[in-house]
Amino acid sequence: MTDLERHNHRQIERLNQRGGRTLTMVDLIRDGTLSVPMAAYALRAMERGASLLTAARPGGAGKTTLMASILHLLPPGVRIVTVDGPQVLGDVAAALGAGLPTPPLQRPKVSEAEEKRTPTRDDSGDPGDLRSGGRRGQESHAERVPSPPAPLPKRERGESHCYLVHEIGDGHWYGYLWGPDVARYLSLIDGSRRIASCLHADTLEELTAILGSPPLGVAREALARVGLILFMHVRRTRAGYQRRAATFYQSDGQGGHRLLFQWDAQSDTFRQTGDLPDPDGLEHSMRFVQDLVDTDTCEVECLRRKVLAFYRQKA
Repeated sequence: MTDLERHNHRQIERLNQRGGRTLTMVDLIRDGTLSVPMAAYALRAMERGASLLTAARPGGAGKTTLMASILHLLPPGVRIVTVDGPQVLGDVAAALGAGLPTPPLQRPKVSEAEEKRTPTRDDSGDPGDLRSGGRRGQESHAERVPSPPAPLPKRERGESHCYLVHEIGDGHWYGYLWGPDVARYLSLIDGSRRIASCLHADTLEELTAILGSPPLGVAREALARVGLILFMHVRRTRAGYQRRAATFYQSDGQGGHRLLFQWDAQSDTFRQTGDLPDPDGLEHSMRFVQDLVDTDTCEVECLRRKVLAFYRQKA
């Protein structure tokens, strides 16, 4: 595993606040959270540089877990940069103003042991962000503890960047962002820069209203550059909590988003709502995702190795 892959792995693992194994796309497919075609399209979108938002109004719906599982599908050479405060956005703006391709990553070096001890949001009782060893329960009201910045290792040549915000929300937890900085954050999307985050909203209309209203003030043009937006739904059944990716949107290239997949609650199935772009490229991705499921590739490290091999074979 390269230094870049180890760095990215740590950033994704920080989304897991319960301990235990972080769930992958294969786990979510087996749990019925989404379908193979939906996962394959997410892979294809990640390959083509898409930014990502996942959303659900209630806590515990699984939006963070879904985001993490999609981040495992990033192509090689993409560095995940956790936006742990407005100063990261300032670093990026300063770098771009100086004509640099990336921010100057010069934070004090922190050991892995110290990083693991960094206080973060405790969702150990939250029913939603699907983690093994703690999937069910009630939402925690843990004390909001600010966290020191995560380390950003030395930049590698030719990298693109994925700027990760744990949640667009009004909180003092690690990786949260709110206020006018959210508009600055979404304005990062361009060429080799993408973003990934989640927030509390149940519909595209609600999400658009939250982001566009004060104090956030995100322009519709900026939101339109987000390639994928997925909404989670959670409901209680006799068997426990059931979580589904209820709607799956793609940027339509015309200033809006179009619905690609929708969950039918009555039949508990997913339906494709129209023709998918790039069917030939998608077919290859579908075969790959189906193979991951057939071989039960649930461990993060093993899945990531296969994802990297998938990209190498296509190069």
